[in-house]
Amino acid sequence: MIFTDDGVNLPERLLESLINDRLVVFVGAGVSMRAYREQPLDTCYPGFKELARLIADRLSRTINETEQEYLKNGDIDRLLGEWDDQRCNVRNHAAVILRTNEEGQRLELHRAIIRLFASNPNARIVTTNFDRLLIRAADAEGLRTEGKWNIDVAPALPPVRRFRGICYLHGGVDEPQDMVLTDKDIGRAYMDEGWALRFAHAIFQRFDVLFVGYRLEDPPLRYLSLALEGTTKQERWALIADQGLDSSKKADAERDWERRHVKAIWYPAKNSDYRALERTIDAWGRDN
Repeated sequence: MIFTDDGVNLPERLLESLINDRLVVFVGAGVSMRAYREQPLDTCYPGFKELARLIADRLSRTINETEQEYLKNGDIDRLLGEWDDQRCNVRNHAAVILRTNEEGQRLELHRAIIRLFASNPNARIVTTNFDRLLIRAADAEGLRTEGKWNIDVAPALPPVRRFRGICYLHGGVDEPQDMVLTDKDIGRAYMDEGWALRFAHAIFQRFDVLFVGYRLEDPPLRYLSLALEGTTKQERWALIADQGLDSSKKADAERDWERRHVKAIWYPAKNSDYRALERTIDAWGRDN
């Protein structure tokens, strides 16, 4: 179904999943990043690459050639893991950056995502972000007084059958020591202790999922792909920015998402303007 002049076609199966209380929305870094070129920089948070550069600035580090390759290849967790030691806790620096001007951050897309669940019996949003903007959005919508808006922050995750509200799968800025940011953190969360893998795998087995604010090269998506393996019964979709890709590259991207058992839904993002995404989700929420 198409809700706006942007022409984004949301599958009927996705709409039914939300109506029938079967949908979980996964929120990635793109939701908190710059929505359009003219947006003031102090009203958005950085993506993973820019976060690493900002941490380097705080450490007075010059990123060398090898480290630039890490950034280029998306190995940001490895880069931050090499910087992390007793003298330099990169999680603390990341938390400071992601708490900066919290009250001045643009919340339009966060609020649209929250409103998807306004009339549903249950709200289920999982985020791999660390910032508190989804909580602020729920407060701005006046919805947090409802019992369905619990806030769970890893590693203290609930059983999936009792999950309601917003889950911070990789921890949050209020407890920097628990943030899943470096390769060692990822090993702990997805391998050694495994709580993130178990929770995500159970979500993918039990619910349909919509990914918002993710790109194929985002580190969290690589980790979540571990939990997607072997869980093909439920439906998965991802809202993906179309920045003028030709048909061949678009088809390649769709195949890469399909390999993760995820169907791509394209929305227009000409000139790095991603606001068609929030218009679509806002209109969908109002229809729901």
